[in-house]
Amino acid sequence: MTWKRIANGQLALGIESLVESASLPTPEQRLADAYPEMAPMVQRHLRLLLRNTQEAEDLTHEAFLRLFEQLRQGKDPDDWRSWLLKVGRNLAIDRLRKKSAGELGDDLLWTLAAPADDDLIASERLRQVHKALALLAPQERICLELRAEGLTYKEIAANVEVSISTVQTALERAIRKLARVVHD
Repeated sequence: MTWKRIANGQLALGIESLVESASLPTPEQRLADAYPEMAPMVQRHLRLLLRNTQEAEDLTHEAFLRLFEQLRQGKDPDDWRSWLLKVGRNLAIDRLRKKSAGELGDDLLWTLAAPADDDLIASERLRQVHKALALLAPQERICLELRAEGLTYKEIAANVEVSISTVQTALERAIRKLARVVHD
């Protein structure tokens, strides 16, 4: 900041300082502000897809790096949350495809698993939910997980690349199946 003396001897900030302090946040600042809020959500989503905490963490960082590059190029996605989830999902699918075909079947690309927390796994209620989730079709599981993350039907449709009515149908079927298993 630059200070200037005005006629009566008082100090005043120069116009350059005012312009500098009023400038828009840099891509680095915007991303740094968003990271603590969005990274855990992206990482949970990737952990569910990959079943591996370390790989989920790595791909979360990669997704944010790609967002940073987009911002530096002047391309600002309308909805960062959906954009990060979609990029993360694509990175996870690429990672799974690179693993040997003998190790992984195509179904694993879409399989979701609950976080490996020993205390939660021990609970009977959670075992029932796992049992119910295993009965869901891959698309139903993905739609349900994204809805649980707070995405709208429109955002889920864009992320999964299906119509909104397909998302609605998948969620209705998933909820019916879960209710049947949990209440039985």
